[in-house]
Amino acid sequence: MDPTDGKAYPRMRPQELAGKGVHEAAPVRAGDVESATLRPPTA
Repeated sequence: MDPTDGKAYPRMRPQELAGKGVHEAAPVRAGDVESATLRPPTA
């Protein structure tokens, strides 16, 4: 994932982010989008 996506599209809805491939792996709640894009995945 491009770390700049969260900063480039901070106000986009999860569906729109998913369209850009940011959250294609798993659905997230609207409140989780920002934290998910600002923090690296903890897998």
